[in-house]
Amino acid sequence: MFWKRNYLKNIDKRDNRLRIRRERNERKNLMKPLGKRKVGNLSHNSSEDRVTKKMRGVVDLISELPEPVIHNIFAKLRSHIDVVRISTLSKRLKSMYNSYMTFDFDERHFKGHARKGRHNKLKAREVKNKLFNNYVENSLAVRIQPALCVDKFSLCVRNLDELRRIRMNEWILVAVCNKVKELEIHVKKKLYPLPDFVLSSSSITSLKLSACVFNHHAMKLDKLRILSMKDTFITHRTIWEIEKACPLIEDLRLVNCKGLLRIDISALLKLKRIEVHECVHLILIEIKAPNLETFWFHAMKNHQCIIEMNGCENLKNLNLRDRRMTDAMFSDYLLKYPLLENLVLQECRSLKRITISSGKLRSLALIRCENLKEANIEAPNLYSFQYNGEGLPFSTINALALRVAKFNFHHTKTSRFFVENKIFFENFQFNGFKLIACSKEDMKIYEEPKKAHLTRNIFCKIEVTNSSTSVLNIVENWLRECKGNRLTLVSLSTELLELIVTTLTNREDNPKCCRYYSKKCWRHCIQDVQILTIGYKTLVDLIWKP
Repeated sequence: MFWKRNYLKNIDKRDNRLRIRRERNERKNLMKPLGKRKVGNLSHNSSEDRVTKKMRGVVDLISELPEPVIHNIFAKLRSHIDVVRISTLSKRLKSMYNSYMTFDFDERHFKGHARKGRHNKLKAREVKNKLFNNYVENSLAVRIQPALCVDKFSLCVRNLDELRRIRMNEWILVAVCNKVKELEIHVKKKLYPLPDFVLSSSSITSLKLSACVFNHHAMKLDKLRILSMKDTFITHRTIWEIEKACPLIEDLRLVNCKGLLRIDISALLKLKRIEVHECVHLILIEIKAPNLETFWFHAMKNHQCIIEMNGCENLKNLNLRDRRMTDAMFSDYLLKYPLLENLVLQECRSLKRITISSGKLRSLALIRCENLKEANIEAPNLYSFQYNGEGLPFSTINALALRVAKFNFHHTKTSRFFVENKIFFENFQFNGFKLIACSKEDMKIYEEPKKAHLTRNIFCKIEVTNSSTSVLNIVENWLRECKGNRLTLVSLSTELLELIVTTLTNREDNPKCCRYYSKKCWRHCIQDVQILTIGYKTLVDLIWKP
């Protein structure tokens, strides 16, 4: 029995040593700063343990957000794969993902493999339709629970026949009966008659329709906030009925709506955003909305439309694509809306000489205004500027707060372009601006823009920024889109050089950044990077995988 007593004695000594070591580590841990402490169970009380963890900064703050906020985060994600990946971070996110009832049925993801011949193609289409129908019905049968509401229901259908229409009505009825909040219905090739029970739902807050026809007399959506209609036949009477039936609308979008001659809105007091895109027969837009902040109007080629927005002094975002808009009409817009912060002019070919003077303007974009000969910009708070065209028709630019500028040209330019526009580029000599000139093959980065004309350049795009992080983002976008062969950095400092070289050279053999996506980024395609320094120039040659 001696061995047994000796064995038990050794166990007691070992336990004492472990206890003493644990207490010593806990005392050391308490003496450390809060951010460097190790996680340990200092108390058996769960509430005290939770407080201790919060003090140590190890609590998952995202998981502690309210449930509606997390559901909103899920809704902002573009892919369901991303939602699933985020839901695996914690048990609470997993449970919230299960409670976030969303359905996205897209028939375009179902592709049938058909051989040559009309009969084989028809047979493959029938098989694809059957697979899609079974997938929708099985998903609804498995996930739908009577106690839970449906947060989002999206249905995209290509082939619409009578049998498919009946099934769509049944699927949508299931969503409406389960108090769906966001409903999207997209149909290709044929018009889908929207059931009346959708138009009388008391739970829908967002309704997006594409190629749908509906009875506007049956519409009564008291909680509707967002309404989008595309490829739909509506009239001004429909807009009037929408005003009466949906008084809480904040976002209204009309895209390629045929039959619409005029838009007259005066009763939507909470309207904040309205977009009108390529409505062919539209001749008049008259809006009276005191809370309107964003207005988009994209006309159809040479189509002319009269726009009257009286009482919209709070407008902050204006996006226009109107080939018939003249200089006088544009000046009238600037006078009516003095609080504009974001202004975008696209394909306004009737503009010739404009003056933009605003103390509130933060972002300005002039895109393909081909006949613009002279532009004077007086915007001291302008932060971002974008130009797409031919030449630089800017007489004066007074933008002391400018941080980002982008120039896209229709034809390639050379170093002579910098010499001809030397006065213009002198605006970027201060505040640490970097100039990036790039084509599909080459990119050159100048830490001092005044040296751009000293080297040989062939480019079709110029970007100017004073942020090193923005320069790195521009380089990554160029690598992803163009997969260029050479990058040249003209700089005397080493900070920007080290940042770019580190990004290019510190790569994994098998990057995991895009393992969930079929389209890979540039890190998966680049094979080798060769660096050569000549004076104040650094040449980076990129070798891509075959």
